[in-house]
Amino acid sequence: MDETVAVTVVFFHDNLRIDVDNVAKPILDALSKVVFEDDSQVTDLICRKRDLNDAPTAVGGSGILAAALSQGQPFVYILVEESQAQGVVV
Repeated sequence: MDETVAVTVVFFHDNLRIDVDNVAKPILDALSKVVFEDDSQVTDLICRKRDLNDAPTAVGGSGILAAALSQGQPFVYILVEESQAQGVVV
């Protein structure tokens, strides 16, 4: 991708204590040169962690996300999409 991007990262874990702000950086670095040229293209970032013991459900997510949740194993869900117009603040 050459344009600016919005990235959503959801870390589904099994009772693991980790700070949510420590999850995003290594993932963005790994996506650089593979999905987008440089992580400076990321203008919007949503990062969440969810404990699988709390039985999270996929609302409006993809079938792949629902299938992964049904396995009950830790995983990371990543969505990269074109970001909104830079003049929009919501």
